[in-house]
Amino acid sequence: MEAMRERGEIGNPAYPGGYFVLAEAGRRVWDHAAYRPWQSLRKRRGLREGPRPSLDTLVFGRHFNVWLSVVTLVPVFLVGLRASRSLAPAAAAALLFACAPRLIEHARYLETDTAAVAALALALWLWVRWRERETEARCALASLATGFAAGTKYTAAPLAICALLWVMARGIVRARSAEPGRRWREIIPLPVAVAALMAGFLCAVPAALDFDRYLESFRVY
Repeated sequence: MEAMRERGEIGNPAYPGGYFVLAEAGRRVWDHAAYRPWQSLRKRRGLREGPRPSLDTLVFGRHFNVWLSVVTLVPVFLVGLRASRSLAPAAAAALLFACAPRLIEHARYLETDTAAVAALALALWLWVRWRERETEARCALASLATGFAAGTKYTAAPLAICALLWVMARGIVRARSAEPGRRWREIIPLPVAVAALMAGFLCAVPAALDFDRYLESFRVY
């Protein structure tokens, strides 16, 4: 953490912030769904309010990464289920993912890798769903998750480009087989994907709205 501060990564508007968005959402869910109801129950029973659990950034971040890794097993299992149409291979895929040494190692640290893997796993499942039924809504959801993944770890950005190329290629294929008067409708998923990708990225890195400042910070980053 100290080394990241010295390098200017923490606090830099260009730093990929998807992890922090997810962690803050997890903190709020914990506070509203677990801590407050528990304290309310204690008060109704005439007990004193219990000590508030430590929400130190480092401690909370590590706990959050561990639980996020567990939650990531769900889209991994669903992708395996969609690909194999069988429970056994899907369960085997989730088990292998859970036992991956690199995943276990990074889940212990306050890093963005675990959040990026979670976002990519979700995006992959959503793209599989889109391929089964190529609607604009499913394309938008998959693109939104992909853009968020790119804003969580910049190395995921090439995958976002690949997703756009895939959407464009599928649109061209559908347009060739469509009636002449409806061909333009087959290209609609492409601008939808572009808009959703940008929205997902901005959800992870809202500082990019001030593009000039973001670009200057990105050069330093």
